[in-house]
Amino acid sequence: MAYDPMDQEKREREYARRRERYKNDAAYREKEKSRQNERYAHNEEFREAKKAREKDRWANDHAYREKQQANRRERYANDSDYRAKRKSNERAYRLKREYGLSVQDFSELLERQNHACGICERSFHGMPHVDHCHITGWVRGLLCRSCNTGIGNLKDNPAFAYKAGAYLERWLMHLLEVCNIEEENDMTSNDAAEEGNAERMIRKAIVHELQQPFGVEPPPATDWLQALARALIVKAGQSDVQALKEVFDRAGGRTDALPTTAPRQLTLSWKHPPPTSKKPPSKSRPRNSSRSSSGGGNLPAP
Repeated sequence: MAYDPMDQEKREREYARRRERYKNDAAYREKEKSRQNERYAHNEEFREAKKAREKDRWANDHAYREKQQANRRERYANDSDYRAKRKSNERAYRLKREYGLSVQDFSELLERQNHACGICERSFHGMPHVDHCHITGWVRGLLCRSCNTGIGNLKDNPAFAYKAGAYLERWLMHLLEVCNIEEENDMTSNDAAEEGNAERMIRKAIVHELQQPFGVEPPPATDWLQALARALIVKAGQSDVQALKEVFDRAGGRTDALPTTAPRQLTLSWKHPPPTSKKPPSKSRPRNSSRSSSGGGNLPAP
């Protein structure tokens, strides 16, 4: 059949009319989409031919490629259904390409793990990460992002993981010891502060009683502290030396009581020093054989 230019022009005019109608008539546009999708789904020959044309045009027509990419970006930003479908398709493609898993296999693995991480056992709050053996490529399970990154940084080495666990355990034990020491120090400081407050209250009460007029009957005590301080003052006024000493110590701010018992006396036994030299024998005086004129008894015989 010979080529007829009139038929070509007629077809071009028809195509232009259809494009214009497709652009402006929404009902016609939806009808054509439905018809094309139906044909694409059930007619394999039509589907393969269309894929080949799209691939060839994408590779050779730069303007067409830029236009299609702009349309996809705009649709991805504005159409939530299209965006979810694109993500699902990309996820399925990546699972199959990198791990050999289908979407059904991934769902079954997620159910077996009760939708929780295989290490920390916390529920997933995002998309789980597929953990696989780097030697065989086999899938080991599903992990959260933190655990998957952690074992990756440990080079999938169990020895490193055990050492990391022991390291953290040592630190926790040290932390518990430090916290216990700090708690004991806080308790000691609190006790010391409370003791200091009590001493100040006692001193203030005693000084207040000492400043009262002598010989005047004081008003009744308002609390036990004032009553005890008054009793101590009265006891000191009755010449009780120990009570008097305590009153002056408390009023002067001294709280450390001196020992009430007298100090023990130190008893030393001194020894006579040994003689250094023998004394020469003394010469005996000559005896007088005559009697004294004043009289006396007879001298002893020689």
